[in-house]
Amino acid sequence: EAKRAADATGLASHISYIYGSMTALPIPDTSVDCVWVQEALFHCHEKDTAIAEFARVLVPGGIVVLEDTVLLDATQKAEAMRAFGERVHINEIPTPDEYTLRFAAHGLPLRNKEDLSKDLAETYRAIADHIEKNKELIKKKIDPKYWGSLEYNPLRARTHELVEEGILGCVAMVFFKK
Repeated sequence: EAKRAADATGLASHISYIYGSMTALPIPDTSVDCVWVQEALFHCHEKDTAIAEFARVLVPGGIVVLEDTVLLDATQKAEAMRAFGERVHINEIPTPDEYTLRFAAHGLPLRNKEDLSKDLAETYRAIADHIEKNKELIKKKIDPKYWGSLEYNPLRARTHELVEEGILGCVAMVFFKK
């Protein structure tokens, strides 16, 4: 999709795409200025391995831009995992502070953080509406093992409530390599 959009907007000659896993980036050491991770790291079951890869490929002074769903109220971790984590097949939901510590442990201290949680409930509603309207088309594009997640699920509604209650949120964080 991104390549098609780049072609359509005349940007294809300025962008290259490499297929790979964030836990084993097919990129040489110290070769990129920026790693952009958007709504993806919370899905990764080996977050520390991925963060180490980000640090490995960044040049000194390079940055990681992370925008991700996070746990805002750590006392509600079990409920968030029940309603959200298990439904979307993740093994944990870090807090912003947990991300800060993990990135720092890999030589990537926090430079900036912005709470985007106010927009998350609207985004989740838009995703749910899109899924409902495009269910059959989506089924053609995803593994059948995920088809069940396209059906109405009371836990999806509970996820929206967790966002509205301030338990789940969204942050944008910038980390830099010294």
